[in-house]
Amino acid sequence: MVTVSTGELAVVGMGMVAPGVCGPADALAPAGAAAPGWFEAEVALPGRGYRRLPDACKYLLAASRLAVGDAGGRFARTEREHRGAAVAINNTGAALLEAMDRTIMREGAAQMSPSSSPFIAMSSFASRLSMEHDITGFNLSVNSPVTAGLEALQIAARAVAAGRARAVLVGAVE
Repeated sequence: MVTVSTGELAVVGMGMVAPGVCGPADALAPAGAAAPGWFEAEVALPGRGYRRLPDACKYLLAASRLAVGDAGGRFARTEREHRGAAVAINNTGAALLEAMDRTIMREGAAQMSPSSSPFIAMSSFASRLSMEHDITGFNLSVNSPVTAGLEALQIAARAVAAGRARAVLVGAVE
């Protein structure tokens, strides 16, 4: 058995997207009700190619942009083959999968949306994140109840310690 130390991992940027949360300082505040229109995708994700993505993917991409921006260019200065991605998901796609199942049962698979169909595989969230940030190193989805976010951080630390990546973009989506 080979033991790999996780070494130290420095978090150099944070990005959060949640109703009523404007940044890390608000994360521990009591959760309020989500007001209609709390997330404006056109503002958070300007440009083309985002309109038909599932909401959870939009939140992940918006938060990742904030985190990469908060890192002050560190991620962008890392060669793309030395960048990694670890995305933690628990029940992220449950509503989307349920809607797809209903469409298949009622109308047939031919009626599924071409833009959301790839998200039948939960790894599509991490794949889209990697495309967004030009990550060609490792790309991993972690799916486990309650602890997926912590596991994604541990995987990032192990990947850096093992030399598989110099920078890892870690996201947790719910």
